[in-house]
Amino acid sequence: MESSSGSSDHGNIRGVPTHGGRYVQYNVYGNLFEVSRKYVPPIRPVGRGAYGIVCAAVNSETREEVAIKKIGNAFDNRIDAKRTLREIKLLRHMDHENVIAIKDIIRPPQKENFNDVYIVSELMDTDLHQIIRSTQQLTDDHCRYFLYQILRGLKYIHSANVLHRDLKPSNLLLNANCDLKIGDFGLARTTSETDFMTEYVVTRWYRAPELLLNCSEYTAAIDIWSVGCILGEIMTRQPLFPGKDYVHQLRLITELIGSPDDASLGFLRSDNARRYVRQLPQYPRQQLSAKFPNSSPGAVDLLEKMLVFDPSKRITVDEALCHPYLGPLHDINEEPVCPRPFVVDFEQPSCTEEHIKELIWRESVRFLGSRIRIERLSWELLVLWFDLHKDVHLTLTSLHGGGDVFSRLSDKTRTDTLFVACDLLLLWKGENSPVRYRSFLLDEAPAVPHPILLMFFGILFTKHEKINHPFSKEIEEFIGNLIRFVRSFFFDRWPEFHSGLNPTERSTGDQELLNKQQDLYIYQDKDQLTTGNSDLQSVEA
Repeated sequence: MESSSGSSDHGNIRGVPTHGGRYVQYNVYGNLFEVSRKYVPPIRPVGRGAYGIVCAAVNSETREEVAIKKIGNAFDNRIDAKRTLREIKLLRHMDHENVIAIKDIIRPPQKENFNDVYIVSELMDTDLHQIIRSTQQLTDDHCRYFLYQILRGLKYIHSANVLHRDLKPSNLLLNANCDLKIGDFGLARTTSETDFMTEYVVTRWYRAPELLLNCSEYTAAIDIWSVGCILGEIMTRQPLFPGKDYVHQLRLITELIGSPDDASLGFLRSDNARRYVRQLPQYPRQQLSAKFPNSSPGAVDLLEKMLVFDPSKRITVDEALCHPYLGPLHDINEEPVCPRPFVVDFEQPSCTEEHIKELIWRESVRFLGSRIRIERLSWELLVLWFDLHKDVHLTLTSLHGGGDVFSRLSDKTRTDTLFVACDLLLLWKGENSPVRYRSFLLDEAPAVPHPILLMFFGILFTKHEKINHPFSKEIEEFIGNLIRFVRSFFFDRWPEFHSGLNPTERSTGDQELLNKQQDLYIYQDKDQLTTGNSDLQSVEA
């Protein structure tokens, strides 16, 4: 995805309300953007690629600036439709600091006119391609930190049995503080898929030899080759292998790392492919230290281990993270893996464009359903808060101070607290289903709190005054302490609660809410509670 250069008139892009004011249309340099009204100006283009345009906007509910990618005519053909669905599902599955986070799928005004897909994600300042091409000085520390974050994110991706297949500088997004996130999962596939081998993969300059030679069974090593190409580009600020076509690409590769011997061609099952490689001009291996005289010896050594012709001898992501060059940053305890593999459930030949459209529609509804449950939970927490105050006058100070606070609660409040804490943990972990208690562990660690939950606690601690500032760490610590206290009190008693829980009872409120087709909102002003009609027929409780 190419980044767009800034322009002073982006803030002047004006919207036209549509569909009774529920949506707003913006004309962004000839591209029509129609988004729900919670996404407000300034609207500005920040990127463009083969599959769509990306604009920045502000989420008025969270006051967060986000990136909105429009994929126009997403269902014109089955391949592009599957690409869009796969990217959405993969992004929803991922939860890692070095992987771009999906925030929302904007539902179209009418399901029957569903043609364009709008994917909302966190907004980054730039990408690595722009940084490499800029006059910004890049030190060895920059190089090391960028590489570490790429590999840290890639370890997580590979642990989910996913190959990214399109790693390149423009798909590595950056903030001003040098935080890096891997984006654009449209070409990603799982290692278990059987039909992905024949499709287009990886921009040519970052394509591994096995892909250039049409190897039908490639592995995660293709991503490592791409990372090596990116590392070399950071070091020289020029593409390492800027091939004009696949023949030229192979020649550039062999000129640098040397022509492969017969032992290095064992991964090729095709006799024709092996014969083709053997008849190419033969080149000796260059000394990479001479090619990169201004680079750290450690970086050059790691690069050499990545740019290996035989994929079976190429360094793995785990081995790369353990390389001495990354020693100052490497900490295996801070390099998480995905807790469960990504499973593809839409690759059947019978999966038509219309079926894929329905699946993407459901994905958009799931985001709405998650928000409803979060807002409903916020209301439950509000009620629970006053119950706790009534029982033991629970305060921020008492939670920070310790003590067996929950032992003094009434039985009903204890049980309510358990259920709310479970809901809270599920939402923090990104689970959409409200009925997961039978397989849920109280000792699982929460991730980042949802902004609406932070808003809720912010209301409490500011006496219901309107909040226009970032939420303090004190509030986040309070929520964490609340969960830890609930967990510590109920953990030993969990078996008896676990056996007595009836998930059906806990889903009643959600089902009633869906049946009424009403959407609960907790506003930032005191005592405001209202309802709004929503089309929730496709929400699965």
